[in-house]
Amino acid sequence: MAPPAEYVDVEIPNVVSPRINGKRMGAFTGKHVRIPCRITAVGVTHPVVAPALDIQQKDNERKNIMVQTSDELTITICGVEQDDLDKMSVGECIEAIGTVINEDSIQTETLIPMVGPEIDLAIVDRVVELIHDRRFFHKMFAPADYKCGRAGCGCGVDV
Repeated sequence: MAPPAEYVDVEIPNVVSPRINGKRMGAFTGKHVRIPCRITAVGVTHPVVAPALDIQQKDNERKNIMVQTSDELTITICGVEQDDLDKMSVGECIEAIGTVINEDSIQTETLIPMVGPEIDLAIVDRVVELIHDRRFFHKMFAPADYKCGRAGCGCGVDV
């Protein structure tokens, strides 16, 4: 059962690097995020063009990985270092931290392995959705000093 529309899509402060899923990438273009996912292909090469983000490219071709996000969308993680590529395998779950280029690409800063091969990404996706739900963001996921400022949002932190 989906929550009422007035509770969905809390505005996440800029000081936070929020966890998102694939369907939320378009709303976070140019922002720093974390995206839990499962690797589907390693070492994919194709040109990456992201002039709006002023990304420094070492060459015309970047090493990338294809992943399935927690909500089962396929995206590309760009600019993966060769050392990281050598340690990755298809089926492994990771959390990519980086800047969203567009609705299906992220420029990586780092990749963090998620412990255990049997991670249920459906459960991870539910947590991601809870992060973006006003009913839970302020109480469970917001920085301690975050003030909502929205009267009646239900977070108990009305300013």
